Amino acid sequence: MHIHSALSACGDDVLSPYLILEQAEKKKVNLIAITDHEAIDHDILAYQLSKRKSIQVILGVKLTTKEEVHLLAYFPDIESLWKMGEKIKNSLPKLEN
Repeated sequence: MHIHSALSACGDDVLSPYLILEQAEKKKVNLIAITDHEAIDHDILAYQLSKRKSIQVILGVKLTTKEEVHLLAYFPDIESLWKMGEKIKNSLPKLEN
């Protein structure tokens, strides 16, 4: 249960949190999780935007291990996700994008 936004390399550049929520509502999807690869910003934004819509956003992130295994991690609140975001930021290699 996840979708990527423009923050994930495999996500389309037009996939903003607003557009994702708009399309989910249009298709009568009432529960989603934006789980970008090692990025939490669009998930938090979608969560905040969803308060004005008829859709629930589960907070999450997609983590990639050294062995290239992908793990979906879900969180009960923004604070918990933010803490994971800090761990991710401190663990990623310092490379040019």
